[in-house]
Amino acid sequence: MLLRSLHRRSASPDLATLQLLVPPPAKGAAINWPQVQRRFGLSLPDDYQLIVERYGAGRFGSQLSVWIPDDRGDDDLFARATDAAERLEDARDAVPERLRADAGEGTLFTPWGSTTDGYFGYWHRSSRDPNRWPVLLTDLDNSWLYYDGGLASLLVDAVGTGASNGYRVEGRFTARG
Repeated sequence: MLLRSLHRRSASPDLATLQLLVPPPAKGAAINWPQVQRRFGLSLPDDYQLIVERYGAGRFGSQLSVWIPDDRGDDDLFARATDAAERLEDARDAVPERLRADAGEGTLFTPWGSTTDGYFGYWHRSSRDPNRWPVLLTDLDNSWLYYDGGLASLLVDAVGTGASNGYRVEGRFTARG
């Protein structure tokens, strides 16, 4: 367990940068990750797990929510994932050609969050290793922001300049509690 914890801490240097740009609240979330893996049916990326543990429920820049397993509010990963996956499936005609083959199968994209302006976040499960999954942020219509880095990298860019992914949020975190 200690080895896994050390690996997770070093897995995402972007997490340290994110914490400098957007200090986490005093209390994050305590999650039973093995239980989440069993229930969700797959392992989730280390940077996501660390973001959830450090920040808990809330919004980056008051608009971008990273869904939390078993959250008691509106941002429960389990409660929101099915709807978000179905929305992606329904939007398959709008999916860019380079993502179309995978989006048609639906299972290769797994939801992780949403924004107040109608975007959904998905991991593109393009590798067996969840720590190599790119992320997609989309309004399911005209905007398909594909980001080769993981979730922490996308958040660092979004609260920084927004130059790489085209999506910008205020550099603060509002905890819900």
